[in-house]
Amino acid sequence: MGAPTKTLRLLLVEEPDLRALEERLHSHEVFVADSFERAGDVLRRKTLDVVIADERRLEVLRLAARLQPVARRIMCGGDPPEQLERLLEKQTIHHFFSPGDPQLTGVLETLAGGPLAARPPAPTAGGAVEVRCESWSQFAERYAEDIKHGGLLIQTDSPPDVNTELEVRILLPDDHSLQLQARVVHVIAEGARPGVGVQLLDLDDERRREIQRLIELGRRHTGETAPGRTASQEAMLRRLLAEREALGQQDELAILGLDAPDPRAARRAFHRLSKRYHPDRFGKYEDAEIDRLATEIFIQIKRAFTRVSRTGTTQEQAAPVVAPAPAPPQEQVEAGPSFKVALRRIANEEYGEAQQELERILAQDGGNTEAQKWLYLIQARQLRRRGADREALAKYHAVLKLDARNPEAVEEVRAICDARCRAARPLGRPTGD
Repeated sequence: MGAPTKTLRLLLVEEPDLRALEERLHSHEVFVADSFERAGDVLRRKTLDVVIADERRLEVLRLAARLQPVARRIMCGGDPPEQLERLLEKQTIHHFFSPGDPQLTGVLETLAGGPLAARPPAPTAGGAVEVRCESWSQFAERYAEDIKHGGLLIQTDSPPDVNTELEVRILLPDDHSLQLQARVVHVIAEGARPGVGVQLLDLDDERRREIQRLIELGRRHTGETAPGRTASQEAMLRRLLAEREALGQQDELAILGLDAPDPRAARRAFHRLSKRYHPDRFGKYEDAEIDRLATEIFIQIKRAFTRVSRTGTTQEQAAPVVAPAPAPPQEQVEAGPSFKVALRRIANEEYGEAQQELERILAQDGGNTEAQKWLYLIQARQLRRRGADREALAKYHAVLKLDARNPEAVEEVRAICDARCRAARPLGRPTGD
């Protein structure tokens, strides 16, 4: 059997006996979880090929059978559990092995289409390499697309050896910069332009969003239009990106253009902004990204209005809010699991229906981080309404793992923590006997 033909995505629920197995899976994508909660987070966000757990982690395998029915589920342990036959019969698990059983390796090699290899020599540290882009167009033409796909070609007269780890600093116009960790995978030592090809090591969701933000910034400077978009679509997309970013830096009063909480003024401001930002007004662009951004902005505006309204006690403030219908009217929201439908449900505060839509999306695409983020957000909002601040705080922290600068999560975490501090603070200084 030759080299593996497939890179497996595995979840290991970490136990001491499984660590030796992890060492042999270095060429595959391995997620390690040390608790049921962390394992559940991986199962909801990633599409996996294999889930391996100790017999003491049966609840993880049961969850995997529900969330990822296609994944191969393997239990490892010294003694088979009493319910092993029933677990195999119901396909809660597919195999039971001891951690060192060669049959376990055989199953993984069959799935990968090749043998598991020993870990290669540890990479060597190679310091930092600077790449200077004199213009945004140079960044877009030479580097942006390669970075998005996880690689980069760097020209250098002194190329380091293969397997050398580098810190790559890309210096951009207007004092912007991008720092990335990389490993040399091939060396171009001959020819007119020697250099190295590197694999980027830290492209998590947050870093990819940062790269995309810089690419959009470069497009704004160069006037470049993204592939498949018209000039008007690109102009609207840039406008909405800028406005969403600006709203994220403002509090509720600033979003509504108010100096102080005023129920009547807040309602007028909400109606005015709804006419401008209602998602149906952007349907003519026929662009999913524009529709998504407009919906997110509308959600921010409606949330700001709701929070300002709750600061008062008048009957007018308690009255339900209905956004003015846009002109011209658009078709009804379509059925079926789509992110667009879910965001519309959230904008209308139809959280039960939105949660169902998002869960259907995640059942089809477990790695959809945007859907997972919004699911956590609406769960957190519902928990806050019920007064379950501790559980809501955990959900907001989960949001921040996916989107470290999410304005709602940042604000709510601060508010919950401040409330806890006030509750714990003594009301007065105790007097002596």
